[in-house]
Amino acid sequence: MNKKYQFTEILRDAYRNHYAIPSFDFFGIYDAKTMIDVAAEYKTPIIMMSIVFNHFRPKHFLSFIQSYAEDVGVPVFTHIDHARSIELCKEAIDAGFDSVMIDASADPLEENIRKTLEVVEYAHARGVAVEAEMGHIKNGVVTLEGGYADRENYLVQTKDAVELVERTHVDMLAVGIGNQHGFYVEDPHIHFDRLEEVHNALDIPLVMHGGSGLPQEMVQQSIRGGITKVNVATDFATHFSDALRDDMNKTQGHAFYSRSMDPAMAAGKEVVRHWIETCMSAGKA
Repeated sequence: MNKKYQFTEILRDAYRNHYAIPSFDFFGIYDAKTMIDVAAEYKTPIIMMSIVFNHFRPKHFLSFIQSYAEDVGVPVFTHIDHARSIELCKEAIDAGFDSVMIDASADPLEENIRKTLEVVEYAHARGVAVEAEMGHIKNGVVTLEGGYADRENYLVQTKDAVELVERTHVDMLAVGIGNQHGFYVEDPHIHFDRLEEVHNALDIPLVMHGGSGLPQEMVQQSIRGGITKVNVATDFATHFSDALRDDMNKTQGHAFYSRSMDPAMAAGKEVVRHWIETCMSAGKA
């Protein structure tokens, strides 16, 4: 089956039936195994997202995910998260990823459209899906007083979103609706009015970045409003890392990180279980 067809069909099923596909940024094989194992336990589709390429290229991450996914009976999709360059998107597409995100949200609308269209044309010709972004997803190190006092400065503009989707035929759209990457520096506030407006204007799966720190009901209300892919990174990474550090500290100076992976993976599994339940995707594989 064409990869893009399979991937987008599952997204469309989630879109129609008001659940979301849990999507996790992973940074190594231990956390990737943790995520996939829980997906198999819950019989849910899962999206494994790669974002860090300091030491490895997309093909290196892909090789482990593909080989391990063969051992489980659930759909495991691969995705490049927040690629800022067209070149990285093309590298990931050529490597065999199921989808890529071209993040040109900081650019003017015309430049965002130009970059997105180039990636879409390259990806769709090779059976790969594409995510774009409209609006600015806030960062956990920035407060409202540091640049987001005007909500129109970060919320997705519906007219612009419609233009981008119509001109690029992108498969899914990440939207800024008050969500924030990293740790929320104040009580989160999702602008459901803007989400409803965009959802009514577009017939396309919408993506929520910055799931970590949002109350479950807030996320589920967003899913009912058109959010179809929920991204999680900080929540998993902090629980996994904290458990790993705590166990290594028990060795009194003779730490060996692989010996502490069991408690780290156990902590990570609890996070993944929470997000599968939040996304209401259990049993949807």
